[in-house]
Amino acid sequence: TSFLYNEWVSGALLGANPEEAFFVRCDRTTMTQNDLDNGRLICLIGVSVLKPAEFVVFRIGQKTADARS
Repeated sequence: TSFLYNEWVSGALLGANPEEAFFVRCDRTTMTQNDLDNGRLICLIGVSVLKPAEFVVFRIGQKTADARS
């Protein structure tokens, strides 16, 4: 989030505050128990580049180490 915060400060992301400019979510709202059991990490990253609080959202998945090891 520090990278996105710096982008907001420099004017690359729109919004009166960081909450209007971007978000990063990587928690139980982005992953199911099945994802966790199978070592999948899923993050949502939203950036406001056209209008404040109107986000372009990226969904990024990453395989982690085997959770059962």
